[in-house]
Amino acid sequence: MDSLCNIFFTLEVIKITKKRYFKGIFVIFGALFHFLNLVVLFVSFSFEKLWV
Repeated sequence: MDSLCNIFFTLEVIKITKKRYFKGIFVIFGALFHFLNLVVLFVSFSFEKLWV
């Protein structure tokens, strides 16, 4: 009975950590995407300044 409880507890912990892990990945990708967007904007702005 005790080992069964341990297995269920471990499964729950894995589920929770998986959710947090995926959330973390999404947050990191979102930040990277935002950063790349800013870089592209900055580069295009610089090119406009150079061309004019």
